[in-house]
Amino acid sequence: MPSSVGPKTSVPVLYCLVSKLKDIPYESEIMDDNKRQGIWHSGFRKAVQYDVMRTMFASGLCDRYQYSRVRCFRNENNNVKVVMELSVYAYLDEMENFIQAFRSFQPVTNSYIFDDIEIRQEPSSLCDIC
Repeated sequence: MPSSVGPKTSVPVLYCLVSKLKDIPYESEIMDDNKRQGIWHSGFRKAVQYDVMRTMFASGLCDRYQYSRVRCFRNENNNVKVVMELSVYAYLDEMENFIQAFRSFQPVTNSYIFDDIEIRQEPSSLCDIC
């Protein structure tokens, strides 16, 4: 177990993660809320969730991860802003360490580059934009 990983919480904690996806233009035909049931919207959500999960595993928090869910995508200066919830067995300081790892994560082919990452424990006004 990495030294940055402490004791596990006894119940999962819900966090809100907000980030811009670098170099991904906002596509309203796929990312608008009214397209949520579409196959492209669903696939894009799953790809983003996969990158978050993979980074958690790479940073030594694989046994802490419970689930992630994209709440919405937003257009921010024609870039994609993703708002998602994470349920993990980890305290806020551990999640801040995870965010540091996430910022330095070297993406492999077909990975998204997350930029301007913020995380807050829920309930938080950070996720209220969805």
